[in-house]
Amino acid sequence: MPIFLQNWLESSRPNYCLMFIHAWIPFNAWFRDEFYDANARNGDRELIDRLKTHPNKIKNRIAALLLGQDEDALLFKSLLSKLNTELNAHAIHQNGRRVGLNTTCIADNANNSMSISSRGYDYKCVYNVRAPRGTNRVRCEVISRRTGVTKYLVEILEWSLQDFHANPDFQGMEEKHRVKLEECFMLINPKKPEEIVKSVTPNPNGSYTQPRHSMTIDAGKGLFVVNDADKVSMVIIQLLYNLRCAIFHGEVEPTSTNMGIYEPAFHVLNILNQELI
Repeated sequence: MPIFLQNWLESSRPNYCLMFIHAWIPFNAWFRDEFYDANARNGDRELIDRLKTHPNKIKNRIAALLLGQDEDALLFKSLLSKLNTELNAHAIHQNGRRVGLNTTCIADNANNSMSISSRGYDYKCVYNVRAPRGTNRVRCEVISRRTGVTKYLVEILEWSLQDFHANPDFQGMEEKHRVKLEECFMLINPKKPEEIVKSVTPNPNGSYTQPRHSMTIDAGKGLFVVNDADKVSMVIIQLLYNLRCAIFHGEVEPTSTNMGIYEPAFHVLNILNQELI
């Protein structure tokens, strides 16, 4: 009599992608009911934006967990640290952008024209959102301040760091100009991320010193974020939404590696769902 041991072992393992989606359903139902506006668009993206920007019990709960030191707060921050570690180790992309604590955009960038000056040159980048699609909407120039003449010109269809780097005009310019023009280009990123994670280096004994104006998420792993609970709360909400979208849009394969990402994400969301009861 055959026994299907391997199949049963595999089926007994938790599917954290599905568990995350199951946890998202009540969360989705709550914010749709809470932020529905009969006079505005009510797609999930618009509702998530209202959730991020309006006072509500979920944002309040996240802020309390970030600032607290009780058992729930320590658990929440340890899960957030594990999620950050997994996302740094294993890339998940949603709509072409990497998902992570330090790569999350919480609001569209209003700066579509920027310029910086350095050593006799002006570096100017413009993203013309009104230009017809299919035309070069991004124009980047290196201009001599002495003569006013454009020394280098880079034009691409849309804002894309990959297309920018691949552009032959960008590749053909001197290194010093590439560096400064890219610096300017990053400032007009329409999905400019909120860099909430503080950069730290380990001490000689392997420990980390908390940076000024920061909150501790995981001192042992050197994970500190900006001292702005409201902004960090908005990033966490958007991050969870991006993880949801990655599944719904078929951008995540249900592998064991990705289960390692969705396991802490599920538990983070589950903690927040307790506030809905």
